[in-house]
Amino acid sequence: MVSIRMREQDHATGLPSIALPYGPNASNGKRDDDTIEVLSIPATDRVAADPLADVLACLGVDQVQYAAARYAAAVNGTDSAAELVAAGLIDEALLADTVAETLRLRRPDAPPPAIAEVGLAGSRRILRTAEPTPRVLIAPRLEDLVPVVDFLTAKPFLARQTEVASLRELDTARAEATRAERSDLARLSLSRDRLDLSARLTVTGSQGFVAALVLTGMLALVLFTWWGGVAAHLATLLLYLGCIALRFGAAIDLLRTSGGRRELIHVAACQERHPTYSVLVALRNEGPDTVGTLVEALDMLRWPRSKLQILLICEADDAATVAVVREAIRGRPCFRLEEVPPSHPRTKPKALNFTLPLATGEFVALFDAEDKPSPDQLLTAWAAFRAADASLACVQAPLVVTNGTKGWLPAHFALEYAALFFGLLPWLAERRMPLPLGGTSNHFRREALVAVGGWDSHNVTEDADLGMRFSRHGYRTGTIASPTCEEAPLRWRDWRNQRTRWMKGYAQTWLIHMRKPATLMRELGIRDFCVFQLLFAGMLLSSALNTVVLALLLRDLGGLLVHGWLGRTQGLLLALDGLVLVAGFGTYATLATLCSRRSGRTGILREIWTLPAYWLLVSLATLRALYQLWRAPQLWEKTPHGEAARRVRADERQRRPDTIPSIGAAVPLLER
Repeated sequence: MVSIRMREQDHATGLPSIALPYGPNASNGKRDDDTIEVLSIPATDRVAADPLADVLACLGVDQVQYAAARYAAAVNGTDSAAELVAAGLIDEALLADTVAETLRLRRPDAPPPAIAEVGLAGSRRILRTAEPTPRVLIAPRLEDLVPVVDFLTAKPFLARQTEVASLRELDTARAEATRAERSDLARLSLSRDRLDLSARLTVTGSQGFVAALVLTGMLALVLFTWWGGVAAHLATLLLYLGCIALRFGAAIDLLRTSGGRRELIHVAACQERHPTYSVLVALRNEGPDTVGTLVEALDMLRWPRSKLQILLICEADDAATVAVVREAIRGRPCFRLEEVPPSHPRTKPKALNFTLPLATGEFVALFDAEDKPSPDQLLTAWAAFRAADASLACVQAPLVVTNGTKGWLPAHFALEYAALFFGLLPWLAERRMPLPLGGTSNHFRREALVAVGGWDSHNVTEDADLGMRFSRHGYRTGTIASPTCEEAPLRWRDWRNQRTRWMKGYAQTWLIHMRKPATLMRELGIRDFCVFQLLFAGMLLSSALNTVVLALLLRDLGGLLVHGWLGRTQGLLLALDGLVLVAGFGTYATLATLCSRRSGRTGILREIWTLPAYWLLVSLATLRALYQLWRAPQLWEKTPHGEAARRVRADERQRRPDTIPSIGAAVPLLER
């Protein structure tokens, strides 16, 4: 027998809330044990008189497939229709048509009419339309068709007001109803509630006054005192040494583990029910190759398809990309296209903030258009979250550049990524220090992401800023070893624009969090406050001053060669400059070499010996970023993708392995 326990009728509509797992008090796809029990139901308990049998017959679903769907639903905490749709055995719109015909109810107009969810805000399967004659739209589960028939038979006046819709149609109706509100909130984002933590305001009046005072004082000391220039020189060297110290610690840690970092998180078979996972990807001006490769890569992710939501986000006025995405996701039930209304600022974080309210997952992953994440990355991230307490707000997966052999620039880019994602970031995470997130392959606890205000729509490196806000709110960030493959820019212009945006965002982030230094120190503690200075101010100033330091070093060396001697002070400074330069080069080269081996790259001798030239290019991009910070702080110079995009081979898919409950895994068991 089917054991069913219906909720009490909703006083606003007179209809029962038949919404497992989306009852009035349920959220994020979690099972509601007070709603219904449908475990271990023999597929032959009900005969043709049951409307369920009629629906299944019309859809062409046999008893074995339905039983397998029930099994997968019981394991995953979903319902049989969700499993059948996720497996591609039935179409969601056709399901709604068939249910409506069987129950002799109408289907709503397309798109669904405007809604007013009076008393129904917590239910995903029911909504009421805002019309003179209210109508109720329902998306009943297959398991609940009999109670629905009985209820509507007893109350025929409600049957005249009831229409059957698909879950996707109800979700679309809610998305359209909140579109304007979400657009406004996304545009203002963090600045609406915490302007002091938003890059919408680049520099405050007090910051401008202090900066002018400090710069004027330093210039006066350098010009009018003999020791001013020496003090400035020594301060710069101290900053360099601090930045070197972080990388030295990471290099020593790698040397202790024989050049590799042991895998701390192991993906193993887990009896715990998989939560719903939402994946967000922002796309703009992308071509068919890039989008096609992205969709194929995301389709390989190992996760129950009924618990996976993939949201591809495009600007509404980017018609070409919208058309490409629609075609690429056709016939893939867990993919969905979201169009962002055009508005300023035209940034990636604004698009993410617009879409986040539609994400149903307990966990949220963020990828870029050119990414190819490892198929087990969601499982690895989930294992990391399960092994930690609620203070772990985010885990960062490493990025591996796949086109590092395509030229000198991408080769250095690959070297830089290896040192960052396989060396510095894991070292910081293990010591629970502030972590500047990379712009992709971040996995969040949705609750923590919302608690800190989401992304700042006005910050052009929203990832690094978000990592700092996590630390300030008492959360921490970890790292995992499951990689994401992506491409480095091949052209100088693209590399320069991308690096300019990164450095400008780092400057924005430093200015934001230094508006109240005492508060920042109290929230982070002295150690992490100093680490923040080295990660942001240290990197910015050292990058910007690379050209200046090199010019001074060449000047002193030239003087030594011409005159054969230098003054005591000048000679001491030259010696210190040389020592710092050698220490910095040696530390970075060691770290990069060890991390490159970890990421699978070898033969990097050419890149090692040409590091100073690459650092000069970084310096030029940093100076350009500081200029843009003054003239165009919110300008987002997009990096084009797709030069090396390739389709993922279909025979390499690992879409539904045996370790993940699905209809594909259940059918063989039930046929034995």
